[in-house]
Amino acid sequence: MFLCLYISIFNMLIFKLKIKMFTSYYIIILILILILKMSLEYLKHLFITKYDEIYNVNNNNKTDIELSTELENFIYMLLEDYDKNEVMYIIKELFHIEFKYIDEDEENIQNIICRNDDEFRKAVKDKYKTCIICENYDCHMSSYQVAHIYDFSKCENIEEKYDINNGLLMCANMHKYFDDSLLKFVVDGVIDDNYIVKIVFSDSMIDYRFYKKYNDKEIHLNKENIKYIVKKNNSNKNVYN
Repeated sequence: MFLCLYISIFNMLIFKLKIKMFTSYYIIILILILILKMSLEYLKHLFITKYDEIYNVNNNNKTDIELSTELENFIYMLLEDYDKNEVMYIIKELFHIEFKYIDEDEENIQNIICRNDDEFRKAVKDKYKTCIICENYDCHMSSYQVAHIYDFSKCENIEEKYDINNGLLMCANMHKYFDDSLLKFVVDGVIDDNYIVKIVFSDSMIDYRFYKKYNDKEIHLNKENIKYIVKKNNSNKNVYN
C-alpha cells in the first residue's frame, strides 16, 4: 500500500516537473518571439523614417534615380549592421520591390537590386503604347509590361538601368518568353535611322501559335535600342545556342 502511495507521489512530482518545464520553454519561446517582433518593428521604423526623409522631405530637386540611389545606399548600410534576413523581410513587406542578396561568403557575389522605376516605366509605356510584338487583338492592354532589354541586374551603371532605350513594352506572355530566352531580337538591316529587327523564337516554341504567327516578324527600333539588344544577345550566347 505504501509502495503504491510512493509511486503515485513520484508520478505526481514528475508530472508537475514536466508542466513546469513546458511552461518554462513556452515562456522562453514567447520572449524570443517578442524580441524578434521588437527587432522587426524597429527595422520597420528605420525604413519608414528614412523613406519619408528621402522622398517627402526637401528632396524636390532630386531625380527619381538619385532618390533610388540614396535608398539603395541606406539598404547597404542596414545589411552591414543588422540581420540580413530581417532586413530583406522588411523590404519585401514595406516596399514590394525586387530584392536579391547573396552573402559575400558565397562563390558568386550578387549586388542588391533595389528598384524604384516608376518614371522609367511611364516613359516606356508612353513611347510604345502597345505590345511591340503582338497584334492588338492578341493581347489586352491590362497585360502590358515594361521589359528591360538588357537585364536590370546586369546594367553597368544607374543610367543604363533607367535609360528609356533599354526598355520595351510587351504583353506578359512575350515578356516571359523574352526573359526566359525563348525569343530574341535579331538585327536584320537599317533603313534611315531605324534598324530592322526580327523576332526570333526558340525552336522549342515551334508548336505554339505565337511561333507560327510572329516568328520572323519585323519591327523597327532605334540605334540606342540596338546597343542594348547587342549586349543582351552577347550575354546570352550560350543560352541561345
